Amino acid sequence: VIENPDLNIQTLAVQQAATFYGTMYVYGEAGFEHKVVFKKDVEIEGKLYLSSDQAGTVVISAGATSTEVIFNSEYAVVPKVAISIQQKLNGKDYWISDKSTRGFRINIDPSTETDISFDWIALAVKDEKGQPPVINDFITSLDTIDLGVPVELWAQVTDPDTEESNLQYSWNFEPNLGSLSGDSGLVYWTVTDGVTSNTEVIVTVTVSDGSNSVTQSRIITVLGQSEEVAEEPVVIAGCMDQTALNYNSGATQDDGSCLYEEIVVEPTPTTTEPVVILGCLDQTAINYNSSATQDDGTCTYEVVAQEPMATTTEPVAVEPSSDGVGGPDL
Repeated sequence: VIENPDLNIQTLAVQQAATFYGTMYVYGEAGFEHKVVFKKDVEIEGKLYLSSDQAGTVVISAGATSTEVIFNSEYAVVPKVAISIQQKLNGKDYWISDKSTRGFRINIDPSTETDISFDWIALAVKDEKGQPPVINDFITSLDTIDLGVPVELWAQVTDPDTEESNLQYSWNFEPNLGSLSGDSGLVYWTVTDGVTSNTEVIVTVTVSDGSNSVTQSRIITVLGQSEEVAEEPVVIAGCMDQTALNYNSGATQDDGSCLYEEIVVEPTPTTTEPVVILGCLDQTAINYNSSATQDDGTCTYEVVAQEPMATTTEPVAVEPSSDGVGGPDL
């Protein structure tokens, strides 16, 4: 045991071969200058057992397009990740994105009607050249864009042993439908090529410190543009006068066939002077005129003659009747 007072630790130095029986626990970092061999003998099979942060199995559910793997504890550097699929996929792509010291994402396109299982392995590599950069976040100002609309792309990167100004950024678009402005971690991308249907563009940023590099991807949907097809106008002949009986609201060209309701005009009454008819208006008159409207004083009447009454002073002689009664016989 070698004392190291500067580091307040003790170092166990083994100059010759050493054999340990049973379980050996190492707390802290164990360095191996040469290769490590896991032997297999008669009784014990030499195997390397890894933690759940170094290997595992994940499932992309039916209908989904990605799943995320989160490490239980953060790596010191971004690990190398490899995946293998357990089913056969026809005409479908799958890839790794969003790799960081905290995890990664597995993507598939297009989605499937069944669950898809993936095995994965993550191994961290400590390079003497230094630690690689880490993309802490990849931000897009828009997830869905239209033709001519710029979108802001921002990769937030840290590197423990490299200055920000010394980091190199490269951007890739698949398919490439636009133009890029800028070459750093903050750029603007504008769609210049229209598409007829909604199209997913995979945007990938790669950050390098000169010795190590790391990549991360995002998906942006470009909205499809509807194609305008010039068509010959359809001519519909008919009556276009709304006051006509046979008005056709769908007509585009008047054919002179409009029919109208016949209007009967009543004569306008005129005021005339009353006609004056002169005559006798007395109904008891002989010359009464029933058509007369004004009496003219010509009425005539029937004259009635009266017999004169006799007057005398001489006695009247009366002859005796046969029956001895005065007066003549009848």
